[in-house]
Amino acid sequence: METGTKTRFIYLIETERQYNVLVRIIASVNRERIPILELNSQYGKEEDQLRITLSVEQTKESALKLSKKINREIDVINVQVFEQLN
Repeated sequence: METGTKTRFIYLIETERQYNVLVRIIASVNRERIPILELNSQYGKEEDQLRITLSVEQTKESALKLSKKINREIDVINVQVFEQLN
């Protein structure tokens, strides 16, 4: 992939169920001026966990930067980033 080429990335974020965690994640993405294409949330394996899946279109460098930012700024258990292949 060339530098600067936008690709679709899927983030799988696992966090403890807590007040406003989804809003904080969306705000983090919006601060980077990245439009969210899809968003889904559901309960995780444990009853007190939340699993959030979001899809965005961005560069690879930007995807890695955003995953680190979410991990650092928001109390999450795990952040995984997958590049969507066509």
